[in-house]
Amino acid sequence: MDKRKRPARAQDEFQGRLDLLSRVIDLSVAARTQDELVREVLELTLHHLGARVGSILFYDEAQQHLYVKYGKGLSSELADRIRIKIGDGISGWVAQRLEPLLVEDIENDPVFGRISNPKYETSSLISAPLVTKDRLIGVLNVNNKKDGTSFGEDDLSLLATIAREISVALENFHLLESLRKKADVLEAANEQLVTMGKTRADFLSRV
Repeated sequence: MDKRKRPARAQDEFQGRLDLLSRVIDLSVAARTQDELVREVLELTLHHLGARVGSILFYDEAQQHLYVKYGKGLSSELADRIRIKIGDGISGWVAQRLEPLLVEDIENDPVFGRISNPKYETSSLISAPLVTKDRLIGVLNVNNKKDGTSFGEDDLSLLATIAREISVALENFHLLESLRKKADVLEAANEQLVTMGKTRADFLSRV
């Protein structure tokens, strides 16, 4: 490659990453639901990284496992069946350690090589935890680059940044839902008090 073209290409790649992060931040603010947020963010991420397969897994605290909230490049049947315990496989490893992970060649990886399957067509993948204040929300996974190349440290850093941004947005959704539930409880309690007050007033008026 012409040496004069390298700085321009690097600048274009840097600007592309900034644009992606800007769009992710905008979505974090504008998304109306969790489903809309995870769907749009995953689509943008896969497009930018040139990957075929990706998934956002949520952590079910009651069942203590990860499940697919939204997947791209996965059959709906497979996505519905996936249940991953903390510590199991790549997503479980990331969820347990709360650390992003880059696997350049899964088939020859000493830790994860034994779990290789046809879904890992290009042998390389990246994964990052969704976490706020040490509370696990889920895991963001991307694999199978279209051009057959491996992911790099820059890709992992970008994915980890995206994961942090949407984690904050998901936590805000969680807090809003908690507030709505508390408001519903208070409203129901208030209605009950009003009903009790009317009943008492009716009783006293009859007496």
